[in-house]
Amino acid sequence: MRDSRGRSTPIRRHGAFAAVAGLCIAAISGQASAGGLWLYEQGTPDLGRAAAGRQAEANDAATASGNPAGMTRLKGAEILSGLQPLYPINKFKTDSATTTTGGDGGNAGSPAVVPSFYAVHGITDDLKVGLSLGSFVGGGLDYGDDWAGRYFVQSIDLLTLSESPTVAYRLTPWLSVGAGPVFVYSKLEYSRSLIHDNGFEPYQWQLEGRIGYYF
Repeated sequence: MRDSRGRSTPIRRHGAFAAVAGLCIAAISGQASAGGLWLYEQGTPDLGRAAAGRQAEANDAATASGNPAGMTRLKGAEILSGLQPLYPINKFKTDSATTTTGGDGGNAGSPAVVPSFYAVHGITDDLKVGLSLGSFVGGGLDYGDDWAGRYFVQSIDLLTLSESPTVAYRLTPWLSVGAGPVFVYSKLEYSRSLIHDNGFEPYQWQLEGRIGYYF
C-alpha cells in the first residue's frame, strides 16, 4: 500500500474485514412492489458516520444485524435499543398544465418514530447468539381529499417489521462465522378518490437470511 508521496506504508496486521451477503431463502406469499425510505443506519451508534465500516466493527450489540460473526468479539451479554425520529417533507406543485381541480396537498410527508432493538448473549466464549428487531424501510404520504392528484393517490403507507435471530461461532482465534434468518412483515395501505375504489391493504411475510465472517 502506498501513501500520497508514493512511499510504501505497512498495513495493520490485526485489521478487521467483513463481508455480509443477503440470501433470499424463500417467499412465503406473493410479491408486492412498493417504494419507501430505506434506513440503513437503524438508530445504532454508527449513525453519525452514516454506517461507514459497519460490517468491519464489532463494538456493540448492533453487530448482530450488521455482521453476526462480530458477536464473538463481545464480552458477556449486551443490549442496545434506540428511537429514530423522522420528519419527511414531500410537496407537489400545481401549474398551468394541471388538468384537474384541487390544491397542492401541502406537505404530504408523514412523521414517524422508528424503533430498533439488538441483544447478544454468550453461550460460551466462542459461541454467541443474538436478536435484532426493527424496521429498515417504510414511509407514508397523505395529500388529503382535495388535492389535484386525488384520483391517482390520496394516501399511502408502507410499513415493515423485521426479526432476526442469529448465531456466531469462533472457529479459530482469528476467524469467526455467523448467520441467521430474517423474518420480514410488510404492509401497504393505499387509497384514492375513485367511485367503487376502497383502496387496498396487501401484506406479506417474507423469509430472508444473512451470513458473515470476521477476522
